[in-house]
Amino acid sequence: MRNYHQSEKPHIASREDLIARVHAGEDLGGADLRGLDLAGADLAGARLAGANLSRANLKTANLDGANLRRARLDWGLLQGANLSGIQAEFTVFGGAIADGAIFQKADLRRSNFVGVHANRADFSEADFYYARTSGGDFRDSIFRNANIQRAIFRNSDLRGCDLSVARGEPNLDRAKR
Repeated sequence: MRNYHQSEKPHIASREDLIARVHAGEDLGGADLRGLDLAGADLAGARLAGANLSRANLKTANLDGANLRRARLDWGLLQGANLSGIQAEFTVFGGAIADGAIFQKADLRRSNFVGVHANRADFSEADFYYARTSGGDFRDSIFRNANIQRAIFRNSDLRGCDLSVARGEPNLDRAKR
């Protein structure tokens, strides 16, 4: 992961600037994208490791295959977003709203999903190893062939989820099932 000094962080002037730079294949790791409206944007393959997307609007955005390792998406709006195949190890999603989002084959190891609202989300074949989801709302979400080994679903709402189709033993302390 590339570390930027304060003055070296990429400056993003606008939504259009970000999309153009993503399509050009530019590494935007560490970029400050807080609160940016990226609803419906095509950010497939974006290189945003360590970027701050806190409170960003990513509703229905396409982030297929994006590198979001150690990024911040806390309190973001991710409803209906395509996050398939993202690399998001150690990423913070805390408090995000991700209803109907697609996380198929996503690398979510050791990520923070504390307080996330992700009803009807698709986590098929995602790697949730040691992810923290305490207090999350995952009602009716799909975990088919997902790795949930050591994931922490403490105090989470898992009603309507069939974890028998997932792999591994999670911590389900006080989870609603």
